[in-house]
Parts: sequence; structure tokens; C-alpha cells
Amino acid sequence: MSTLDHFLETCRTEPSATCKLSDFLRAFRAFAGPQEAQRWPRYRVIAALAQRFPLGTVDNGLRVGGLALPASGWQSKDGALVLV
Repeated sequence: MSTLDHFLETCRTEPSATCKLSDFLRAFRAFAGPQEAQRWPRYRVIAALAQRFPLGTVDNGLRVGGLALPASGWQSKDGALVLV
């Protein structure tokens, strides 16, 4: 199983979820570490994601559909704390 597969196991896959590709790449590189991240250039990650998830442009940014990054902590939304 590849490093990308391991990282995707930590992510939430929901039909209504989306995440920015730039945020995904940043989180994946942090997860993989510097040496392994070098083996996964941007084009390779995009190609692997495109086989599993829909990619699209929203607000001039590339997004991955059906995928949410792993929970990173609490955020305030509409005055309430939400685990995201």
C-alpha cells in the first residue's frame, strides 16, 4: 500500500465533502515526510486522486470532491465549537 493510500485512509470520504487541492497536498506532504514527499510530485498525486475522486475548479481553485481532510482540531462555526 502506498503512502498516498495510507493518508487517504485517515481522510473522510463523504459525497458532499470537498477540499482544496493545495490544502490536500500540504497535509499529504506533512504526513509523508520530506523524503517520501519527494517521490510524490504534484502531477503524480493529482493523477492518483483523479482515478478515485472527481476534481473540479471552484472559486479559481482546484478542489477534490468527496474527500475531507483528517480532523485537525476544533473550530468555531456560527458561534459553536465544531470538530473538523
